[in-house]
Amino acid sequence: LSPLSLDIETDSKGIVTNICLGSNKQCFDTKFSLNSIITWVPHENNSMRRVTKFDEDSTKTCETVERRVTFFSEDKSTLEGKILKDTLTLSSTKINDFIFLASTDSENYPKLEGMLSLGPPITGDDERYSLLSQLKQQNIINHQVIAVQYNAKKEQGKIDIGQIPSEIMDDYKIYGTCELQLTSPQAKDDQLPFD
Repeated sequence: LSPLSLDIETDSKGIVTNICLGSNKQCFDTKFSLNSIITWVPHENNSMRRVTKFDEDSTKTCETVERRVTFFSEDKSTLEGKILKDTLTLSSTKINDFIFLASTDSENYPKLEGMLSLGPPITGDDERYSLLSQLKQQNIINHQVIAVQYNAKKEQGKIDIGQIPSEIMDDYKIYGTCELQLTSPQAKDDQLPFD
């Protein structure tokens, strides 16, 4: 399997990438997070102004998984909403039955069209929400790894999901000062060999 590659760029919200949800491809410019578990977008019932909102009634493939949930982040902010399952499109890759949060209350994140969460699952419960886990379960990627390449001067870059790109693997000693501790129960199975 080849890695899934996403373009990223900087706008007023930070570093963002475009994702689309639903059979009718409702698109969002989402920030990406390396430490969050669940991907979220504003729900149509969210009171936020001037942001794109997910309309679950306009897509033919949406299913409700949980009607009301609350997630707490490390900074004590909360996200409330419902857990939905629908098609996620990243670049040209479709992920069927993708589980995400449609946030009805995201006041701690003003003007944000959502978050593409790339954090590794920590507990067994996290598996069903984790983008990396969902991609691996659907055989879209081989490994639950990501590589971020970003040019600050050009304010753009890319995220490779599923394997480390050859240009980094060939020069991995340059990146040897970065230590990554995987706390996922599956970490041993998904580690790439760096000799």
